[in-house]
Amino acid sequence: MTTTVAPKLAARLARRIRLDIMDAGWPVGTIFGAEAELLERYDVSRAVFRETARLLEHLAVARMRRGPGGGLLVMEPAMTPVVEAVLVYLLYSDVSVHEVFEARIAIESTVAALAADRADERSLRLLEERVALDRDRAELDHEDHHQLHLIVARAADNPAAELFVEVLGRLSTRYTYPVATDRQRLQAIADSAGAHAAISSAIADRDAAAVRRRMERHLGSLAAWIEEAGDTPRARPWDLSPPADAKLGEQVAREIMRDVLDRGWPVGEVIASEADLLERFDASRAGVREAIRILEHHQVVRMRRGPGGGLVVTRPDLEAVVDAAQVFLDFRGIEARHLVELRVGLEGLAVRLLAARATEEDVAALHAVVDAEAEHGYDPLFGGGFHAEVAYRSGNRVVAMFTTVLEVLTNSHGVRPGAALSPKVRRSQVVAAAAAHRYVIAAIAAHDADAAERRLVRHLSALEPYLGIN
Repeated sequence: MTTTVAPKLAARLARRIRLDIMDAGWPVGTIFGAEAELLERYDVSRAVFRETARLLEHLAVARMRRGPGGGLLVMEPAMTPVVEAVLVYLLYSDVSVHEVFEARIAIESTVAALAADRADERSLRLLEERVALDRDRAELDHEDHHQLHLIVARAADNPAAELFVEVLGRLSTRYTYPVATDRQRLQAIADSAGAHAAISSAIADRDAAAVRRRMERHLGSLAAWIEEAGDTPRARPWDLSPPADAKLGEQVAREIMRDVLDRGWPVGEVIASEADLLERFDASRAGVREAIRILEHHQVVRMRRGPGGGLVVTRPDLEAVVDAAQVFLDFRGIEARHLVELRVGLEGLAVRLLAARATEEDVAALHAVVDAEAEHGYDPLFGGGFHAEVAYRSGNRVVAMFTTVLEVLTNSHGVRPGAALSPKVRRSQVVAAAAAHRYVIAAIAAHDADAAERRLVRHLSALEPYLGIN
């Protein structure tokens, strides 16, 4: 698994300002401070602060407003930075359509079951209206198809569910729908409309078990249709075109990313010097450096100084995904319970996948992680690296990515009363967590997927009181 490079000063300051904005109640549309005031408050140079401001704008946290009365203007965070961070990570991973839909089924079936319990009258009305529109569709269009899934996610009253369903939906657009005859196309439209009607009906009936089954069947059929269609699924190139209103730095960053992809993501290779970039893009040094900072944030490249230096291709990890998700979910008022709800479904899939294919090496690696937890006192509330290791070894890189992000976010949002406990009590918690993890490993080693899932879900449920979940 990849390790995280220590963030540069601008990135550290961006996180600090983001937390301060959150502590202030995230006052959208207000000036958080003038540049001179913020330079003094955070004791940094103008150059570092301006790099920080560019990162904050890229993450949709805040942007600089120039002129009288200007300063750092607090923004309303959007999903776009999260989607972009996920796409960068998965571009490097080159995930398959099977991995995407496997993760979708795990997350969206969980989300649909939550919607059956929580949908209000407005959500039910929107679902009914969407089903009627789906029946009248004349073409196969992913955006139209995905609208019902987004309504279901909103009905679940879980900000993380909305985010993940949106991200997975956009990932799905990378795969072309199979070329079909008119008859096949019309049948596919009818099948989709029928599945959506059945899902909506089960939610209206408050039947969580039925809606879970129907969502699994619907997405499974869609995945099978795409996978079985001859020369498809064919992954379309990711759309790296910048938005129409993108600043120069964003535009240059997209072009450099395209170059990295065209070269096959050659980690460690120098692909350009700063002078090369200035000439190629006919841009200012400030514009090129802004682009480099954005790509360094996503861990696509880094600028190496000195002889033989230049723009070096790097290996992305999940830090940028976690940062972007945390910005959006902090603003939306995410709670630990929201994260655990999704973890149950996603980690249940991960442990089942691993139990079906686990080797002696996988089992030994899991025991090594648990041994390290027990020896070094990893927090038993969050499992240290055990949960991420299970997901990593599941063989599905999308599942591994989302599981790791959820675990990190649980860590940052969870209530941690154990910090005030005596060493003796905390040690007993560590021992209990290690025992629960070994119990899961025993089922994985026996290739008993049902037992492995039950034990993992029981372990996650046992953490709820420590996380302030009633």
